[in-house]
Order: sequence, then C-alpha cells, then structure tokens
Amino acid sequence: MWRNGRIAVFSIALALSCVPMVSAQTTLPTASTIDDTRLTKLYEAYLAKNKNDTYTENRIIDERHRINGLIDDEIQAFLNSNEDQLLAGTPIAQSASKQRSVVSALESSLRGRSVDRDLLLEEEDKYYVSPQIEATVDDIRTTHSYAELLAKKAVLEERISVLNAILPAQKDKLLKLQNEQRLEQFSFLISVSIYMSMLLIIILIERFIQRVFVARIEKRERRYFFKKIITGVIYGGTSLLVLNKILVEHPSILSSLAIIGAGLAVALQDVVKDVVGWMMIVQKRHFTVGDRISIGTYTGDVIDIGILRTALLEVGTTVHADVLERSGKTLFVPNSQVLTQHVLNYNTTSDYTKSEMQITITYESNWQKAEKIIHEILLKETKEFTAAARKQQSKRTYLYYIPVEPSDGIVYTDIASSGVTFTLRFNVPIGFRRDVATKVSKDILKKFGKEKDIQLAYSTVRVVGGR
Repeated sequence: MWRNGRIAVFSIALALSCVPMVSAQTTLPTASTIDDTRLTKLYEAYLAKNKNDTYTENRIIDERHRINGLIDDEIQAFLNSNEDQLLAGTPIAQSASKQRSVVSALESSLRGRSVDRDLLLEEEDKYYVSPQIEATVDDIRTTHSYAELLAKKAVLEERISVLNAILPAQKDKLLKLQNEQRLEQFSFLISVSIYMSMLLIIILIERFIQRVFVARIEKRERRYFFKKIITGVIYGGTSLLVLNKILVEHPSILSSLAIIGAGLAVALQDVVKDVVGWMMIVQKRHFTVGDRISIGTYTGDVIDIGILRTALLEVGTTVHADVLERSGKTLFVPNSQVLTQHVLNYNTTSDYTKSEMQITITYESNWQKAEKIIHEILLKETKEFTAAARKQQSKRTYLYYIPVEPSDGIVYTDIASSGVTFTLRFNVPIGFRRDVATKVSKDILKKFGKEKDIQLAYSTVRVVGGR
C-alpha cells in the first residue's frame, strides 16, 4: 500500500511537470521538458533483439549524449537568466541572495529527480525485472512499457548527472559571494572605525588650534570670529570629504540615507526645529553675538550662537526697567524659541538706551541755577553717547522708517511735594546705566556743594507745638 501511494504521488508529479513554470528565476525545467520518444523507440528495438545489438546500444548512448547536452543547455539558460538580472554594480548582499536561490533551486531539482528515479527503479523491479504483478497497464503505473520506463529513467539519470556536475561550481560561487559579503561587512566596520578615529583626531586638532593659536588673539571680537571660522572650516570640510567618500564607495546608499533622514526627521523634531531656528537667526539676523536680547522670559547678553543652542549671560532687572545687571549665570536657550516666542533685541537700532534719574531741591533754592548746572553736567557726560547712538541708528536702520533720532540729554522740571524735582533723561550704553548715573551724580553733588543758594531736598517732618 505504501509503495502504491508513492507511485501515485510520482504520477501526479509527472502530470504537474507538464504545466509551464511561472518563475524561471528560481525554478528549473523538469525531466518532462525533454522529448524521449526517439530514445523510447531505441529501447524498444534493443529489447526486441534480446539486448545483444551493439549498433542499437551505440545509438542509445549517442541519444543520451544528445539529451545530456539539451539538459545542460536548459540549466545553463536558467543560470544565465539569473546572471543577466544582476547588473554591474549590484550590491554583494543582493548577489549572494540571488545565488543562494539558484543553489537552492538546483538542490531541490536534484532531490526531486533522485526521488523520481528511485520510483522508476521500484516500478522497474516490480513490473519488469522481477514481476510480482501481471504486466498490464493499471492506475498506479507511470509507464506503458518497459522501453518507455528505460527512456524516462535515462533522461532522469542524465539530468541528475548534469546537476551533480554543475552544483559544486555554483556552491563554490555562493561561498565566494558569502565570503565577499562578510569581507564587505568587516570592511564597513573598519571604515566606520577609521572615520571615528579621524573625527577624534580632527576634534583634538581643532581644540589644539583653539587653545594654542586662537586664544592668543587679544581682541575678543577677532578671537570669537576666528574661532567660528576655524571650527566651521574644519568640521564643514571634514563632513564634505567623508560624505563624498561614502557616496563614491557606496553610491546606492542615497536611498538608505533618504529613509534614515525621514525617520530621523520624525524622531528628532525638536532638533530639526532648533536647526531651523538657527537658520532664521543667521538669515534674518534677529540678533548677533554681543547683543542683549529677551526671548520669552529669558534675558541676557548673547555670547555664542550654535546650531542647536544660543548661549546667554543672564541678566535681570532691578529697580528700573533700564537697569539690567548680570547674574553671573550662563543660559542656553534652544534656537526653536525664536520660532514661537517674542524676541526683544536691545541693540537693534544702537548699543545705547534711554535712562532717567531724578534730583529734588528745596523750594528756597535757586532752581534756575540748579537746572543750568544739571544740564551742563548732563551734556558733558552723555554727549558722546548721543552722537554714537545717532551714528549707529543711521547705519543699522537704513531699511526701516524711524523718523526720530536720539536726542541730547534733557532736563525736565516738575513741582513735587518736597521741592522742585528735575528728571534727567539721557543716553547710556546698554548695561552701564549705573556707571553713568554715578558719574553724573558725583559731578552734581560737587557743583551743588559750592553753591550756597542750592540745597537738596529730603523728606522732613515739621512739628508745630500748640499753647
């Protein structure tokens, strides 16, 4: 029963083998693709002469050689079709995968043909060599005659012979590709290690240049300028060289970089926003190094503008809005803040701001003389600031419409409860209000000290006694 089942399976396999193959890339032609009619007739003639016909034997050998050649041509066509699909420049991994499929197809075909041959040998023994059943055609037999069986078996043997001859070379080719693939992977790791080592060396060289050469530049503006230039040239040039080398050695990596870039853009949204913010700062010039700015709730002097962060020396307001004192803290603000927060730049029009201070004298004092003294001192101490502010505003705001220019120091006079109050309004460098106010106050005190008819007012309490 078990043998009958195997023969039935073989019959179905032979029937299915007549169906054209869908994919020629991974499937080999079967034994049924070879016409064995001529070989069958030769075996019929050979069997009819009791197997003693040398001429017929030679004809059978020649026919088997011809069939062997046809089978070899079929398998070579299969191999060539797979070779044609691997164009020049195909990655090693893809070639190895394709070759693995070819070897798998050859091995699968060899196993199948060996099973088919074994089934024919079993049928030959059962029906023709040592007949156990009467030699009649039944449902479980795959051949109609002994000559037909011999012909089919000969075709299978020739196919197995060709497969056994071709398979070792294909396995060697696969092994070579696998070795090349491993070598390529190992080379990639070596390349990554080399690039990392180069990057480390470049970082050390950049820091050496910064500390040994750039640090010797005395002027802070030039020192910062050269620091940025050297850093940009070194890292920018290195990035371009590495990218060019990668693209030359691995031209197919562009598609991978596009996919990786899309994934990174989603995963690193905040970083992308920081880079976009940096581009806005540089292109729109919202502020530069040295400016005093406010971003949202943060206020400070810009000391560095990086691709991801802007460094500020934090300042805070005390007493008056124009009194900004540094707290000694360094604040790193993400560049993305300029995309969502209001940016206030104190240095947009000039490096100077308006400031005020008040002085009160008694009603008994000569207020006109006091006003003149204060105005003269104010002009003397702040006139240069006003001239510089006008020059800077004219230069920095040529693209804006600002009809009012910075004015000279002016003194306003008010009547207060305790005396006459003078309000001094003048230009001061940003961050130096207290220094200028101190100098003006000292000069006024010295002048008022020499005048007998000018007295500073202060809060007093008068007590009137009753009888």
